[in-house]
Amino acid sequence: MTDELALANASETLARLRSSELSASALLEAIWARIQRDNPRLNAIVTLDIAGARRRAQEADEALAHGKPFGPLHGLPITIKDNIAVAGLRATAGSRRYAAHIAPQDAPVVARLRRAGAILLGKTNLPEFALDWQSDNPVFGRTNNPWDPTRTPGGSTGGGAAAVAAGLSFLETGNDMGGSLRLPAHFCGIYALAPSEDRVPKGGGIPPLPTGTTVARLCRTGCLARSVPDLRLWLQTVAGPCENEADITCLPLGEPMPRSLRDLRIAWSPTLADVPIDPEVADVLEAFVQRLHAAGCQVGLATPPIDLPTAWRVWARLFGSILANAFPAWLRLAMPLLSGLPLVRSAPGGAEFLRAADLNVSHYIAAERDRYALIAALDHFLADWDAWLLPVAPIAAFPHTPRALPGPLPLYTASLFLSNGERINYYQATMSFTTPINVTGHPAVVLPVGRTHSGLPVGAQIIGRRGADMALLDVAEALSSLLKGEQADELDKPYLDRPAPIC
Repeated sequence: MTDELALANASETLARLRSSELSASALLEAIWARIQRDNPRLNAIVTLDIAGARRRAQEADEALAHGKPFGPLHGLPITIKDNIAVAGLRATAGSRRYAAHIAPQDAPVVARLRRAGAILLGKTNLPEFALDWQSDNPVFGRTNNPWDPTRTPGGSTGGGAAAVAAGLSFLETGNDMGGSLRLPAHFCGIYALAPSEDRVPKGGGIPPLPTGTTVARLCRTGCLARSVPDLRLWLQTVAGPCENEADITCLPLGEPMPRSLRDLRIAWSPTLADVPIDPEVADVLEAFVQRLHAAGCQVGLATPPIDLPTAWRVWARLFGSILANAFPAWLRLAMPLLSGLPLVRSAPGGAEFLRAADLNVSHYIAAERDRYALIAALDHFLADWDAWLLPVAPIAAFPHTPRALPGPLPLYTASLFLSNGERINYYQATMSFTTPINVTGHPAVVLPVGRTHSGLPVGAQIIGRRGADMALLDVAEALSSLLKGEQADELDKPYLDRPAPIC
């Protein structure tokens, strides 16, 4: 029963906890058994608080026995990305600079999860300062993908994705500034939610973001889970105004509205700007689209009139300006000098990213103007569709790849390879389809839709209207209904019926 308990959806597990069919303590011990067995090989959870989790589980059982459950997440073991503050635990951001840093208080989103009754198991791994699409850092080392330990789980929320996929955690709270939730979900075969900008508080980051600014709006606090209902439950728990973040919207989320596949209009983009797609990934996505067609869903080939190079350039300028303010002076001076390197010029927005250290007011205003034009174009496009469906990345999880230079900047010279042997630039493979959505602030959900011939997960992302997060989750739930038939054992519970490489 340990594996079955650990790999169930959070929503199903919470129902068993509320009915007293399952105790919080028994559930925690089942998860702890898997952590002891698999985490040493995955290196997904890097800071554990099992003693605190056991105390909280015992308190949860006693509270329920007296008819006073803690809240909607009563007794559920969860994890938090290691660049988000959890009171009393290390928050390192994967950097030696913060290796001994103990968070004095919870980030707002963590406080809400704790009040809702969640049991905080510990912190998960990431790249240094969350600045890469792999998860490796000088403090804790490298995280491995549960489906194939020779490959990356993605980044920057790679530790959380590996933990949720492997049954070490039910929900992961992380953040997404350039695909940091969506890419790991795609690589690890799980679900992800990057909410609309300013829907969920993002304070308590390590290092802190300049909240209330446009550059901070590139980042969304979001969730990794094993089902759409789990994503919805997380969002209902943490969304809403925050006294220290005036830009967080007070608009209500709204209620779930079940949708029929036959009533949905989905725009489908097999790629963007002629970015090459791995044939195996393309086959899985096309098979999913054909299943939607067969179920009566109205799927049309359509792409919003968004200039992708402009989107990459805006993201790079704004994101780079955040980093330029966070890095030491010598690195800020070096960034523009590196912008002429061939590997940088070949990356989407690479030169702009490094030149952002010299971003002046006119450059910033120009980036803002381009950002609003991109938002308007996608808003206008989505007025005719319920959601926009596109790949998360051109490639499935790739082998661990070393950086060209040490340090926090993700500089790579090595190409990645598609299954047909074609080379693809590292940055093109990781950020092409995710960063534009960080620029526009629209909500995004990732669904695991299949596996390649070699058994690697493939996800698809759907984009909804700004602020309409619940409506997007309604669409996601309808689409995910296609994944619960003959493929349920393969996609939802990979460790039960298929021996996983790590087990």
